[in-house]
Amino acid sequence: MRATPGSSRPSPRHRAMFRRRAGGGSLYWFTAHDREGEYLDGARDYTLTVPLPAPAALFWSVTVYDALTRSQILTDQNLAALRSLFELTAAPDATEITLRFGPEQPADGPDRWIKTIPGRGWFAYLRLYGPTEPAFDGTWRPGDVTAG
Repeated sequence: MRATPGSSRPSPRHRAMFRRRAGGGSLYWFTAHDREGEYLDGARDYTLTVPLPAPAALFWSVTVYDALTRSQILTDQNLAALRSLFELTAAPDATEITLRFGPEQPADGPDRWIKTIPGRGWFAYLRLYGPTEPAFDGTWRPGDVTAG
C-alpha cells in the first residue's frame, strides 16, 4: 500500500480496501506468535479454535505462510488454506471448530490440519469475507494459536 505523498492516508484508489463496515469487503486477523508470545515454529504442533458461526456473510478461511518466503506454505500435503466453503464444513449446531498445524498428521486424521515445515517459521491470516457486525464490535473473536 502506498500513501498519498505528504500524507499517512492511503491513496484514493486504495481507500476501499480499508473501509470498515459490516457486510462489505473482508477483515483479516494476523498472527506470527502463539498464546505465550513465541514465534510459530514449523517443528511444533499447534491448534487454533474458531468460535462458530464465524461472522462472515460469504465465507472465512485460514491461510498459512512460510516466514522465509512470505508465500503460502508449500509442502507435500499441497494445502496452505482451510476454507469454510470446502475443508471446514461443520455440523450446523457446532459452536466451535479446532484447526491443527504441525509437521505430522494428527492422530485423528488430516481433516482441519495444515502441514508445517520443521526448521521454518510460519505465520497465518484468518480472513472473513463479508464480515458482519460481531467482527467489528468485539463480540466475536478467534482464539489464540496454542502450542501442544
